[in-house]
Amino acid sequence: MSKFRTLLVIGENHEEIVKKYSTSLILTEKKIKYKITEAPKLHKQYLQLIELDLKVLKENPDKNINAISEYEELYKLYSDMNDFDFYQTLIDNYETDDEGNVISDENPNAHYELEECYDKQIRSNPNNEAPFADPFILKDGTKVYSAKKSDINWDIMHLGKSDIYKAVWEICVDGREPINDDEKVAKEVMSNKKDYFATFMNKQEYVGHCSAFWTYSIATKDNYIECAGRDIDWTNNFYDKYIKPLPDDTLLTIYQIKLID
Repeated sequence: MSKFRTLLVIGENHEEIVKKYSTSLILTEKKIKYKITEAPKLHKQYLQLIELDLKVLKENPDKNINAISEYEELYKLYSDMNDFDFYQTLIDNYETDDEGNVISDENPNAHYELEECYDKQIRSNPNNEAPFADPFILKDGTKVYSAKKSDINWDIMHLGKSDIYKAVWEICVDGREPINDDEKVAKEVMSNKKDYFATFMNKQEYVGHCSAFWTYSIATKDNYIECAGRDIDWTNNFYDKYIKPLPDDTLLTIYQIKLID
């Protein structure tokens, strides 16, 4: 399962902000990374992460059948361990202090690695888009990964493709017949995804999730927050909660990141 996600950095000096929550930030002295007394909590958190990944994978079981099997085996392996044995798997590649705590010069606030912004690349060549992150579209049609809020065409970026997803729902859930070739293709591709559509309460929720602007996580100079699993409330409320209140001159920058375990 891919661990690449999108990160929205809010504020000037986005290069400094993004580094605060990355493995690329190395401490000047080693500090405690894992406490031996927290082994039960760490064990529980790790199992919860596997459960979240399994939940996402099972939303498209035909495509992810091999990954589902691997994650189920992984879950069984770690759930059969006691807390002490699990803690031993954590310390294999680390130094420990006299009390058995893991110490490291790694950033204790790290949530991701391999962070990269493709703004320079796409400005030099419009075809140079990030593999896992869509760019902003400006009001003049330019594609970028970093721009002031007021320069971004939010009519396109947020809910701009609503009509497309309304049609998909009507065809695949409500059962109306396609009226053009694009809708026929949509029916062929999506009509067997009943379990996927069942995760949404109604058409409005589905359309919002698919066409709303959102990123997996947000970083500011003071905080980092991320979506917990696949949270429909996060995606559908993202724009109104995190973008709309910002001043028009706020700099927004999209990064591609890789989550760390």
